Amino acid sequence: MSEQDAGNHTCEAESRVSMETSQPETFSLDGPSYPSPSSEPHAARTDPTTPCTSHQVGTVLSP
Repeated sequence: MSEQDAGNHTCEAESRVSMETSQPETFSLDGPSYPSPSSEPHAARTDPTTPCTSHQVGTVLSP
């Protein structure tokens, strides 16, 4: 990963079934870091140890 690749990214489902956006992640040359847990209901369903990846069906990584 280069310095140009580092920054904030989100994953968003393209499917109408699940239009939920993931928690923001900050990527650096040392690896991803995660924001503090929030009180948002979907945060409880998000496992911060599992980053957004392209293997998730119908997802798009966008800056």
